[in-house]
Amino acid sequence: MNYMFKICWVCDMGILIWVEGNDDEILFNRVIKPILDERYDWVEVRKHSRIKNKKICDFIKSLNAMNEDYVFLTDLDDYISIKAKLDEVCECYKEIDRERIILVIKEVEGWYFAGITEKNAKKLKIKLSDFRKFDPNTIRKEQFNEKVKPKKYNETDFKIEIIKLFDVTHARERNGSFEYLLNYFNIATI
Repeated sequence: MNYMFKICWVCDMGILIWVEGNDDEILFNRVIKPILDERYDWVEVRKHSRIKNKKICDFIKSLNAMNEDYVFLTDLDDYISIKAKLDEVCECYKEIDRERIILVIKEVEGWYFAGITEKNAKKLKIKLSDFRKFDPNTIRKEQFNEKVKPKKYNETDFKIEIIKLFDVTHARERNGSFEYLLNYFNIATI
């Protein structure tokens, strides 16, 4: 059964959020989706990294034809410019609306890292010297796993522990692409 097509089309207003992988899906489902659930009749989060481009294009074409809302998240990774990455995504998915693409800069680990306050870093047993050394806008997955994540955790468990303490306001202040995401959805923080 193709699970990605199980969306409630009879609802008044919903949104489909395309994310890259498991870590993005976990963060979105536990941090952003609860906020969006308050303003949409339905919010569906789906991974796009393992689905053929043609299927995604066909689905986006259907969403566009029905005037349904969607966003497409993807990591900036090693691209030298935002424009280059946006151009590549638009080339890959011909039907996509460029305005609906949200870039995670550089990788989703930066969003996880941005949501950790110094007080919570201590609770998570992150060495403060390592915590202070990295920038949430440039940290890479490898740096996150090797220098930030305490050895006692596996990667997924550590990210779930971060989410339990995640500070959306702090993340907005520390990571520009996370702030862009919140602004895109007009999410205010205190």
